[in-house]
Amino acid sequence: MNNLSHFLQRQINSGGPITFAQFMDTALYAPGLGYYERPARIGRDGDFFTSPAAGPLFGQLLAFQLAEWLSNELPEGKVQLVEAGANDGSLAADILEWLGRHRPGLLSRLEYCIVESSSVRRNWQAATLRSWTASLKWMADIRDFAKREINGIVFSNEFLDALPVHRLAWDAENSHWR
Repeated sequence: MNNLSHFLQRQINSGGPITFAQFMDTALYAPGLGYYERPARIGRDGDFFTSPAAGPLFGQLLAFQLAEWLSNELPEGKVQLVEAGANDGSLAADILEWLGRHRPGLLSRLEYCIVESSSVRRNWQAATLRSWTASLKWMADIRDFAKREINGIVFSNEFLDALPVHRLAWDAENSHWR
């Protein structure tokens, strides 16, 4: 058994059964143990492949569309792009690079917010995005925006597929969810 298995076993032994969401949260995000707490193996030789890992084109196309929306809907003042689940910051780098080359005026009024609960991933992102620190802000939780308005766009790439969820099943005989 590996360290994560031992951790889960101790958690269950001390507190009883855990939900699927608790298991998924631990398996993916437990500090020092979870899958996303270590450098991801992305690409042809990795565990999975994402659009940002294929090169900058996805980020460039997304940047173009985000810039169009922001420029048309919010032509003046500060604006935010809020990315949830930025992994190592590659997509953010591609977006910010494109904005710097093609829409520097928009970049100058942009606050790029990354919602990231993991200090490990925040460090990876900071290293990737060191050229744009003036435009960056990190939030540990989306609820950190409760006291302020978002004047911009909230988006993510492949965030929902790694979000701990509860499993539901329809009990047709009793006509309710369980």
